[in-house]
Amino acid sequence: MRVITVETKKDLESEVDEYILRGYSVKTLAGTGAVVEKKNYGNLGWHIVFLIFTAWWTAFIVNIIYLLISLSKSDEVFIKIESDE
Repeated sequence: MRVITVETKKDLESEVDEYILRGYSVKTLAGTGAVVEKKNYGNLGWHIVFLIFTAWWTAFIVNIIYLLISLSKSDEVFIKIESDE
């Protein structure tokens, strides 16, 4: 998980909006921070290759495994307001 530090609440909201425009979704949002996430479902081309070059049930299982591996590599970013504490 990457961490980004901003100065003010307005900067936090602006940064979250920027990530939303890039295709991220807000996972959590609190007063002093937010976590945004972009899911990775894998490459459609690889899903098709697995479907074509493997038997039907094997293709299903291989595609599920590939999907789970891809989801585990989803990108999360924690954006927090810098505190002087």
